Amino acid sequence: MRLVILSLLAVACAAETTAPDDAAPPPDGPTPGNRAPVAVVADQMVLVGDVVTLSGEGSSDPDGDPLRYTWSIRSRPPLSRVELDSTSGPIVRFPADRAGIVVIDLVVSDGELDGARATALVAVLASQDAPMAYAGRDQTVRVGAAVVLSGIQSRDPHGLPLLYDWTLVGRPAGSQAQLDAATTVAPRFSPDVVGAYELELIVHNGSLPSAPDRLTVTAVPADVVITGDVPNGVLSPGEVYIFGTVSEGSCGRDAIAHWSAPNVAAVGFGCYANESTAQVRNDGTLIYTNTFEDLLREFHCDGCPGWTPAMPYPGNVLANDTILATSPCVMGLIQGFIVGVTGARLHRCGNAWYDANGVSVPITGTPLSYGHADKVLTATAVVDIATGQQVPITGLGGVTTLTTRVAGPTSFWMARDAGGVVTRWRIDHDGTATLEGTYPPPPAGNTPAASARLDSSGRLFQEGRGPGTFVDVVIRRDLNGLSEVVYTEATNPVVKLHISSLVTGP
Repeated sequence: MRLVILSLLAVACAAETTAPDDAAPPPDGPTPGNRAPVAVVADQMVLVGDVVTLSGEGSSDPDGDPLRYTWSIRSRPPLSRVELDSTSGPIVRFPADRAGIVVIDLVVSDGELDGARATALVAVLASQDAPMAYAGRDQTVRVGAAVVLSGIQSRDPHGLPLLYDWTLVGRPAGSQAQLDAATTVAPRFSPDVVGAYELELIVHNGSLPSAPDRLTVTAVPADVVITGDVPNGVLSPGEVYIFGTVSEGSCGRDAIAHWSAPNVAAVGFGCYANESTAQVRNDGTLIYTNTFEDLLREFHCDGCPGWTPAMPYPGNVLANDTILATSPCVMGLIQGFIVGVTGARLHRCGNAWYDANGVSVPITGTPLSYGHADKVLTATAVVDIATGQQVPITGLGGVTTLTTRVAGPTSFWMARDAGGVVTRWRIDHDGTATLEGTYPPPPAGNTPAASARLDSSGRLFQEGRGPGTFVDVVIRRDLNGLSEVVYTEATNPVVKLHISSLVTGP
C-alpha cells in the first residue's frame, strides 16, 4: 500500500514542477528592487481519521517583508468533504476523511508581490477495519409526528470519523414521506400514512462501509396511545422532555412528557425525584437522584400505560424504582452523576468521581457530557478517563455554557451565551473548538431561562417566560434557522413547568 501511495506522490509531484505563475504586479508596479517571497509547505502521509496540520512557516521573503498566507484545496479524493479550518495564517488543519490524495496550494505575498504557488500532496492511507452502523431501536409514533433518527451510536473500531448514509427503503402505500437530510447523523421525516416505514443506515469511515443496519418506524393514528413510549416511561435519548408536575402545589406530583405532547405523561415520581439531575440512558430508561435520600434510582413507571389526569396519582412510587450501585458513596453523600452515550455512567461523592463498579476515575472539574472512547467533556478540557489525559479546549468563544451534548464519535456540542447571543460550538476530542453557527433570538415577547438542553440534531430547547402573566414556555431554536415557542402553559397542559427542568440523553 505504501509503495502505491509513494508512486502516486511521485507522479503528482512531477505534475507540479511547472513554471511558477507569479501574480501580476499592482497597477502602479511594485516597489523598485522588491523581490517576490517564496512559499514552502511539505508533503505528508496520514491515515484516514487523522487531523492533518500543514505549516507554511518555512516560507520566506528575500527582503525580510512580513508575509500573508493564502491556502486552498485544489482537489480531494472522491466523496471527500474536507475543508480547511482557515484559508489564512501560517498553519491550517483539516480532518482526513477519505483515502486518496488531497492537493493543497499555498501562496504567500509581501503585500505587493505574490510568490510562486507551493503545493502539498497529502496521501491519506486507508483503514483496514470496517465501522459498525447502529440506526437505533424501532419506534412507534403518531402519524404526522416529526421523527428524529439518530446514528450517533454507530462507531468505528479505531475511533475514525464517520460519514452517514440513510435510506428510506420501505413505506406504506400512498406515502410521500422523505428524509430531510439523509447524509447527516440525525435526519428527520414525518410519516404521512399509518403503517410501517423501514429505514436503513450505512456508515463509512473513509475507507470501508459498514454492513447496513435497519429500524422500523410504525405510524399509528393520532389518537392512539403509543406502547413503549412516554405512556410506558420509555424515552428516546435523542429527544428533549419536560420534567414538570401535574399540579401547582408545593409538592407538584412530578410527571414527564415530550415537549410536543404535554397531555401524555409518565408519572410515578411523587415529589422525590430531583428533576434537575434526571438523564435518559441510551436504552430509554430515566435515571435520577432522590431528593430526600440522595440515592441514584432507575425510574419504572407507575400507573402506566393508562394513567390519565382524572385518575389518582399513584402511591408508593419508589417501590419499583431500582436503587443503582454507587460504591463507595454511602446514602446522603451522592453529589452528582452522569450517563454516557454508550450506557456507562459515573457518580460523585466527596471530591472524587467513580464508575459504576466503584473504581475512581481521574476527572478534574465537573463532567458535562460523557462521550465515546472514554472521553468526558468538562468546561475547560476533554478528559480521557481511561488514561487521565486532559486536553485543554482551545479556540472557544462565548461567556456562559448553557448546555452540552455528545455530537458524534469524536466530538461534543456546547451551547454558549455571550450577552444574549447564543452560539453552538463543536469540541473535538483533541480539544479544538469550532464555531458551527448562531441560534436565532427567541420569539418576540418570550424570555429564555437558564434551563436548556440540546437534542440529537443540535436544536436548542430552553424554558422561559412568555408574554402572558405567569405563562411559562419552552422555546426551540434551530441553528441559523427557526425560533419558535413549542410549548406554552397558556393552553393549560397536563404537565406544567412548575418545579421543572428539561431532560434528555447524553
